[in-house]
Amino acid sequence: MKNKIFFAIDLIIPVAIFIIGILLLLEGAVINLYHLLAFIVLPVVMVCISVLYYLVVESKFLKFLIFLFLYVPIVLALFLAFFLFSSLFLKAYHTDELCEKYEVVQCESDFLPEINDIGDTQSLAYYHVGRFNSMMFYSESDVLVCEYGEAEYLAQKAAIEEKYAFETRIDERDDSYVQYVCYPYAEIDGFLFRRLADEEGAEMYSSYPKEVHIVGKNDETREIVYLDFYDFDLDYISDFTRFIKVDCGWDAITHDRLIKNLTFDGLIGFFKNKIAALGV
Repeated sequence: MKNKIFFAIDLIIPVAIFIIGILLLLEGAVINLYHLLAFIVLPVVMVCISVLYYLVVESKFLKFLIFLFLYVPIVLALFLAFFLFSSLFLKAYHTDELCEKYEVVQCESDFLPEINDIGDTQSLAYYHVGRFNSMMFYSESDVLVCEYGEAEYLAQKAAIEEKYAFETRIDERDDSYVQYVCYPYAEIDGFLFRRLADEEGAEMYSSYPKEVHIVGKNDETREIVYLDFYDFDLDYISDFTRFIKVDCGWDAITHDRLIKNLTFDGLIGFFKNKIAALGV
């Protein structure tokens, strides 16, 4: 009876973590290494070890070995999973709800265009990306993806060049803390992403790298992307390509777009671009 009581108590934490993981998935969490380890694999393993410890093994010596060599390492691994990996949340809007959700963030942004100012689009998608880094630091991105017909796309490209001032300077850093050369542009899956220059006199917490405004264009698909990123704690960006794909959540957005528009030709084209990017 005593073992069963301790067994029930021991289940509280892993079961609670597992339930939280499922709820997070329902709230838009993207399954990655962090989520898989911290919320799925390790809690299940902890439950299995508890069953073995309390209900199967009777020898005190074997229980000691299980506790020392199984239970303690799993608890440490769970702790490290929470503090070393990152979790990503993605909310995608493609329907009538898009305008309502987008207008809320657009009103608070000094960069994102109003719906009435983006021209005659053939399709429109809005993504909100949230990212926990080591469970302590949080960043978020708002991304508007606009697809146009040929004539309208050319008109929007011209308007963008007139409206925005793009950064041309390379961000370089070479000291005992970190060394890098970061370009203000990146080519990813047919898109050319360019970072806007900060306004003159912009304060530290409303300028690069904590606040980043990016415009992307794809001449093949005739799409234009507006990406608004903010991270209060970010001190530097060493790789602009990785920053867009990981920190801004573009990889997760690409996956969502691929699933939504899945066709055989589209799938083949996607893998061709990935292979070309690897230089194979």
